[in-house]
Amino acid sequence: MIRKVLIADDDQTLLKLLSKKFEKFSGVFEPVLALDGINAVNILEKEAVSLVISDLQMPRLDGFALLSHIKEFYPDIPVIIITAFGKPKSRQVILSQGAVEYLEKPIVIDDLANMILKYLNKETEGGLLNNASLEMFIQLIEMELKTCTIRVNDKKSDKKGVLFFKEGELVDARIGKAHGNQAAYKIFAWSEVSISIENHCLQKRRIIEGDLQAILLEAMRLKDESTNDGLSLDEDDEINSVNTAPQNAQPLGILNNQPVIEAPVISPIKILENKLKKSAKAALGIENIKIESEKEALLEYIAMLGELFKCGSLKLISIAESDKPEKIIVPGNDIISIELGPKSSRDDIIKILS
Repeated sequence: MIRKVLIADDDQTLLKLLSKKFEKFSGVFEPVLALDGINAVNILEKEAVSLVISDLQMPRLDGFALLSHIKEFYPDIPVIIITAFGKPKSRQVILSQGAVEYLEKPIVIDDLANMILKYLNKETEGGLLNNASLEMFIQLIEMELKTCTIRVNDKKSDKKGVLFFKEGELVDARIGKAHGNQAAYKIFAWSEVSISIENHCLQKRRIIEGDLQAILLEAMRLKDESTNDGLSLDEDDEINSVNTAPQNAQPLGILNNQPVIEAPVISPIKILENKLKKSAKAALGIENIKIESEKEALLEYIAMLGELFKCGSLKLISIAESDKPEKIIVPGNDIISIELGPKSSRDDIIKILS
């Protein structure tokens, strides 16, 4: 099975060079190219990507924001960060935010290729099954209390889905950006599948509602209903989306000289706001969220102290001054300051952001 590796970088020369050099791995993976983080986000919504390689400095949406987006919506996809503007503490910060590797330019292409192969091999470290009974297999996972990530490929539609198990419990399912029960119903309705097993699970939160048997029964019920209507669940989705699809949509990326489509800018502040909104207590009473680049020197000093006292990598800091509102500072390419109000729950905000 050919996997897709998404490479996001605003350096077109580098993208074309990597695409050319990776041709010798065409039987293993296919590079998909994006000129910035926005294009990468759009590609992730349309394509089943196995690995992301991203530059840090990009227009519209940088590597920090893209990494945060991937960890939020695609926690199973490993991210390798590359940059020409590395700082002494950049590696620790990037790895603490969820990247699996950090490389500074100029990169050695053979080293990067070996990294890609290493992480692609992890997808099947627990085995690969063809023409397997998905229902029977996942019930074995439940009985054995196994923690793993199951990637499912539907041979009929060539769609791909991911199932996340922790100690035998189904905690989430994903098809594209869609998560939870609806994604699980669609995956369990597939009849001719191949299955690959990865022996760990990076999804931390339980999104699935109900137990596995109830979800399986509901998936079979929905499958029967759609079959009686002469449609599959996926075909029904495509029909429902016809009226919302752009009339003159163009392919994404620049692979094969495809044009890059324009998309709205997603700021790192917006991504952080969306994360905080998942907890009513965390979102309560926040006065202001803004970029505060002048805190860079302070963050580097605190990160140095943390390393000196073996406190681990810096994730965020809380600043309380007698005559000013309390702030939480979040490090990154864009340093973000969260100004707290009297009703703000600092502990809940820290819990969400950590």
